[in-house]
Order: sequence, then structure tokens, then C-alpha cells
Amino acid sequence: LTELSSLAGIRQWGLSTNDPGMGGAVFYYPVTFNPSIALAGTTTLGVGKDPARDAVVTKLGTTSCTIDSTIATYTVAYRVVVIGRN
Repeated sequence: LTELSSLAGIRQWGLSTNDPGMGGAVFYYPVTFNPSIALAGTTTLGVGKDPARDAVVTKLGTTSCTIDSTIATYTVAYRVVVIGRN
């Protein structure tokens, strides 16, 4: 538990922008930091039934990350969790 408590203040989560369909969505971090890992999931049911259609983080930066899905018709936001260090 000591290790997990040391992560306080450096976790960021929320919703990304909407995916335009062809291309990807962006999650802008509230605070600039050095991310270690980011996880994303779709916000609508029925999208992730096929593992190839899951949302993936395609770019991980210090101010934002880019998320995309293999479904070209997916046009809403993703839920995102990013963990890293200041």
C-alpha cells in the first residue's frame, strides 16, 4: 500500500474528445507530467466484444495522449486513465 499511496496526485483520468470516426480522439491532461501507462475504454456498449475493436492508446505524451479504435464508425469519447510521475 505504501507504493500505491505514493502515486497520489499523479493519476489523471477523464473523458477524451470525441473520436471523429477515421482518426483518433485526444485526452488532454489537466497537469503536465511524465506518463508511464495509459488505459482507455469505449463509453458505449457493444464496441469491445471483439478484442481487435478495443480502444488503444496510440500516442503517449507529457500533455496528452491519443486513443483510437479499429471501428471506423466509433464517434464518441473514450474513458481514459493515465499514471506517471511529475
